[in-house]
Amino acid sequence: MPILTDHSPDEMDASWRRVAADGAIFAMAIGALTVFGLVNTFALLPARLLVPRAPRARWAQRFMNAFFRRYFDAINASGRATFDLTAIDALRDEPPMVIVANHPALLDAMMFAARLPRMVCIMKADVRLNPVFGGAAALSGYWRADRPLEMLHAMNDALANGQHVLIFPESTRTTHFPINPFKGNFALIAKRARVPVQTVFIDTDTPFLGRGWSLLRKPPCPFRFTLRVGRRFDPDANPKRLLGEVEAYFRSELGASRAPRL
Repeated sequence: MPILTDHSPDEMDASWRRVAADGAIFAMAIGALTVFGLVNTFALLPARLLVPRAPRARWAQRFMNAFFRRYFDAINASGRATFDLTAIDALRDEPPMVIVANHPALLDAMMFAARLPRMVCIMKADVRLNPVFGGAAALSGYWRADRPLEMLHAMNDALANGQHVLIFPESTRTTHFPINPFKGNFALIAKRARVPVQTVFIDTDTPFLGRGWSLLRKPPCPFRFTLRVGRRFDPDANPKRLLGEVEAYFRSELGASRAPRL
């Protein structure tokens, strides 16, 4: 007996194409990141032993920039997801600064790496020590957040060498929208290095790769991530005051946002 359906063959074919495209986005988001991490961890391991830290980090940052730029271009070309990251291109040639952003998804640092070729990032220790992704982070001069004194010195050196420092003050992906309470390491770094704090907002309509999202779960397509540049704050002799001002600004700008539905 034939299966009865209200959909034409063309509609059914289009539906299957969408399912296949969504699966391709999932494979691209997870598989490409895994390959990238493995290449950096193992194939580039000799660079960690033979090349001095500063030139090694600059080379690795440029490699990450080229890789992730093409990575997000490929996703955009699929038509099933959009990563609009071009707003931060205006920061590429800016002097050293601390960039702070909200943190809705696992891909957030990669979005910045795709547009800023001289950027270092402060990361959670479990990500920085991850056997797949940790090698890329180490090569690029990214630093662990659980070693605060070493982190302050390392980020001060990075800024003195003309780099941008990316920090997610929530310390983990957002669980209490619009933002988790901020931690003040960015304000201490800005004060010590005497550089401004540049705010950037990550807007999204998807929970994909947010806190609690399983890596084995396909994303709901289509979805969108957008970066937008916010206000720039001067360094403050009182880091606690700067922390309060920046967190209040984020809450004001993101106050209408809600957690994307799972």
